[in-house]
Amino acid sequence: MKFTTEHPNIIEDAIKKMEVKGKYLKDGGLLGGKLKDYFYCCLKENTLSFWNGNTTFIVNYDVQVEGIEDGEFFGSISKMLAYMKKFHGETTFSVADFISVSDGNKKASIPKVVNHPDWEAIERIKGMLSHVVYQPAFDTLWHFGKSQFEGAFQMFGKNFQEAISLLELCRSGVYKLDFDGNECSFSSNSGIENSSIAPALVQRTGEPATLEYSSPLHAFFDKDELINFYVRDAFPLLIVSHNKKVLKAPFMAGN
Repeated sequence: MKFTTEHPNIIEDAIKKMEVKGKYLKDGGLLGGKLKDYFYCCLKENTLSFWNGNTTFIVNYDVQVEGIEDGEFFGSISKMLAYMKKFHGETTFSVADFISVSDGNKKASIPKVVNHPDWEAIERIKGMLSHVVYQPAFDTLWHFGKSQFEGAFQMFGKNFQEAISLLELCRSGVYKLDFDGNECSFSSNSGIENSSIAPALVQRTGEPATLEYSSPLHAFFDKDELINFYVRDAFPLLIVSHNKKVLKAPFMAGN
């Protein structure tokens, strides 16, 4: 596997986003955390795809590079980030027994990871989402498995982040999404405190849907990007931007 890029900072951002750092619902309550310290990366022509996740939460970030030789590897997020911030300008990545990185006057050789502990789940969802692309306007309500999403709406990442930032104050860690076909609201209830917010939508289509989810999905997206939500009652939540995808299973105790 081999590719070059004039913007190694974009590679760094993609790897950093694989952490999905934020507040997770754990045994001790709503606590800071992140996904596993591993990622899967594959190059096909000029598209470099990063994946991470577990059995209930999958993320994908695609980056455009100058592809030289297709391939794939598993890496450590923390190891790669420690090195990536040191490289600038045109940078070449070559993956064989090690991950070799060079920008002309600096070189590094970083060990790969043998496998991702949740690779089976990632590989399955990767295949199930292979047909999904970003739509500036809603032309298709995507299928997932044997079922189809029934509603969709679009907002800016900033509005998504502001909504969940408010709901996190309740510290329940569970977020209810209600889409009535026209407007969308997010709410959270700890039993003692509760809050809700109806972020501005850019566009919408389809039927009403209600679902609950946990985990800081909003942390994966940038403030200025448009993101599309695909929803169906008590069904996984799919969120897609121009270069990112998130799939999150509906909330049940423990996920």
